[in-house]
Amino acid sequence: MPTEIEIALSNLRERIDDIDTSLLDLLNQRAIVVEEVGRIKKEHNLPIYQPQREEEVYEHVTTQAKGPLPPEAIRQVFEGIVDQMHKIQRDKAERPKDGEPMMVVMEPGVTEPQIERVIARLMEGGFDVHRSTSAVHTVLGAVGGKPEFDTRIFEVMEGVKEVHRLVSPYKLANRAFRPQGTIVRAGEVEFGGPEIVVIAGPCSVESREQIEMAADIVADGGARAIRGGAFKPRSSPYAFQGMGEEGLRLLRAAAGRRGLIVVSEVMDATQIPLLCEYADILQIGARNMQNFNLLRELGKIRKPVMLKRGLSATIEELLLSAEYILAGGNYDVILCERGIRTFETYTRNTFDVSAIPVVKKLSHLPIIGDPSHGTGRREHVAPMARAALAAGADGLMMEVHHDPDHALSDGVQTLNPTQYMELMQQLRAIAPAVCRTVA
Repeated sequence: MPTEIEIALSNLRERIDDIDTSLLDLLNQRAIVVEEVGRIKKEHNLPIYQPQREEEVYEHVTTQAKGPLPPEAIRQVFEGIVDQMHKIQRDKAERPKDGEPMMVVMEPGVTEPQIERVIARLMEGGFDVHRSTSAVHTVLGAVGGKPEFDTRIFEVMEGVKEVHRLVSPYKLANRAFRPQGTIVRAGEVEFGGPEIVVIAGPCSVESREQIEMAADIVADGGARAIRGGAFKPRSSPYAFQGMGEEGLRLLRAAAGRRGLIVVSEVMDATQIPLLCEYADILQIGARNMQNFNLLRELGKIRKPVMLKRGLSATIEELLLSAEYILAGGNYDVILCERGIRTFETYTRNTFDVSAIPVVKKLSHLPIIGDPSHGTGRREHVAPMARAALAAGADGLMMEVHHDPDHALSDGVQTLNPTQYMELMQQLRAIAPAVCRTVA
């Protein structure tokens, strides 16, 4: 016979099962509504990820928390729910009903008129053509076109070596498009070459004195670029939002004095002309990785773009976001692994070191690592930076401040000058083991 305690536990567990069933039903109802939201976003060409709306959801549920679960626990639960809902919206997005994309590889020594005839024939078939020329081959990437188009037409054209259909959802970011890899140049700095490029500096520009000191520190340590945000996407509307154009002016002046290139974040399409005036590389933050309108506009400019991986994005989604920029004609794209959101709470994010060699295999684009955001704790930045270099990263981006404990943003993940100098020495010792160098 069951005891009184066993009966009581059984009754409570049945109640839990009933509650779980109700929760499941509510989650499914929420998913149905989310699918409809995603359909409307797709129809009106709106970004799937909208950080302001996400923060509104978290604010709403945490203010409704009445216990026993504390607000921070409620937020963590809903972060997981929201992540899954984002995936539903992305998975339900309709793919364009174009023909299969393909790659036309030209013979060595092909003439320019022969290439032009193939391009003209592709365009007649409705394809957008993207040309990549190396020392050995010219490769024509063809995207779009009519579904019934017969690729055998090109196999018999003069100068054509071979034709391949591309089954990968990302075409221009695929390594097959540029097997030799891409080197992105910003000023005299090259990403994707033998040198590991270090980008260092504060999270945000705070004052003239601060950014001038930062430029001296990062240049003395050997970094080739200085980072610094003038427009900061903060979770709280009351946090420091950046200095705007004045911050860009200060950053540009400090960088010029020390011979550094400038990396700074662009938040929306209206800021692109301003950032192009002051920055050498425009950074797309994790929250904007799937801001497709912004990505399309950046495809129209001829300035390098650094694309950070989204908080819950897969590698394929990162490469598809890069595809938007490439499809617009801007091939100077640098990818950045900056950590993803997992169940782990000790670190700010989980730094996905394995993504670096995977991206190197799948794509021709250079990739760098950001261990500052990847861990969120300054004592773990150096180990993850060393790991990223060993994994094949083409560069590193880290936050450095002359007094990180009093920084206006992200001080807890920011290196002080001594830590930064020590790390640079360690990187110089590791780089030769992977046939690379550090300035």
